[in-house]
Amino acid sequence: MTLAADLRAPVGTLLAEMALRELLPRFRNLAAGDIREKAPNDLVTAADLAMEAALTPALEALLPGSTTVGEEAVAADPAVRDRLASDAWVWVIDPLDGTANFARGNENFGAIVALVHRGETVGGWIFDPLADLMASAVKGHGTQINGAPVAIAAPPLAVTDQHAALSVRFFPPDHRQRLTGRATEFASNAPRYSAAKDYVRLLRGEAHLALFYRTLPWDHAAGVLLVEEAGGYAASPLTGKAYGPASADPGLLIAAREAQWQAARGFLFGDGLS
Repeated sequence: MTLAADLRAPVGTLLAEMALRELLPRFRNLAAGDIREKAPNDLVTAADLAMEAALTPALEALLPGSTTVGEEAVAADPAVRDRLASDAWVWVIDPLDGTANFARGNENFGAIVALVHRGETVGGWIFDPLADLMASAVKGHGTQINGAPVAIAAPPLAVTDQHAALSVRFFPPDHRQRLTGRATEFASNAPRYSAAKDYVRLLRGEAHLALFYRTLPWDHAAGVLLVEEAGGYAASPLTGKAYGPASADPGLLIAAREAQWQAARGFLFGDGLS
């Protein structure tokens, strides 16, 4: 076993306990002063702040000598993100993924934790507190949902027969125009819910593809590991490079298989690759 494997159950238990304590009591119970913009069109709530404040010391206590990179800590001090490039064991925390949904009383939210060591994601956890669903992955030890092993099912062979979750609005205009047109050709193009929800949908075969432009580590480090350990494939469609939590490459395409990823990349971007 590995350190990350030994931590799979304790981190899952901790994440669930904190979400039930800090998130659920505030869901549909936020006062006006509990919601603010930390940047234009980027909300933070009292639930985000309380969850990260609770998780940070608790995770560090589970792994003495470790440090954290939390979404809200980076918002307050961008230099915190530099810890990902160190040799330390680093917990990457998205205390409330889908903050805007949460603030509106929409159920599409979750909490995400990843464990990174020397620039590589070695553990990932996504918890949906409303569904009581815990997805976890450990590098080399597979993916589980509520303790049961998960393997992503093979998708339909034809790209246009697949179900996609494509987020195109942050792509540069030349890509965005093409992607918007291509999106209509899939069997379905479901709107993005939140990264936490989208990765679980991929694991369950409810979506076969997902596309993002922004690749923030608290949104994607855990989810990419979950998909890869379940047999899926993820990389930047713009560069072809594998995703890493410290990567600055924009764009992330996730698919159930590498061959499908290649086909989807060609279908979505064609000669527009750069």
